[in-house]
Amino acid sequence: MPPTFTSEDILKEVRKDVLKVFGRTVEARVKVAPLNPSILGFVRAGEDLIYVNSVPLSQVEQEYLSQYLYVVILHEYLHMLGIADEREVRRMTLDLVNEKFGERSFAYKMASELADRRDIYLRESWRRGRPQTYM
Repeated sequence: MPPTFTSEDILKEVRKDVLKVFGRTVEARVKVAPLNPSILGFVRAGEDLIYVNSVPLSQVEQEYLSQYLYVVILHEYLHMLGIADEREVRRMTLDLVNEKFGERSFAYKMASELADRRDIYLRESWRRGRPQTYM
């Protein structure tokens, strides 16, 4: 059974969620196209087009497609808001995905795989309580 959503539907959801959390929005469109398989998506500076790579997208199980697209589109949308720092965008993506889908979701697992290991370590250490200091 084909998905009942489009990449534009996911973009609308991302736009709504980002506006709610950050109070900002930008105009954007999504284009799915074959790219180098190591790239999930990208935006070109000054453009309003988010490119989503159809190669890895085609390998995602049907039940996870919307969450996969959400993570990729959210990441690139945050760049479009003017956040250039890759580590910061990955951390913000992880935070938003955690809030929306929870830590047991496919989207969270994907976002955590893309996040900087230092941020994952910090998140885990704070979850267990403040890190111990020794004197």
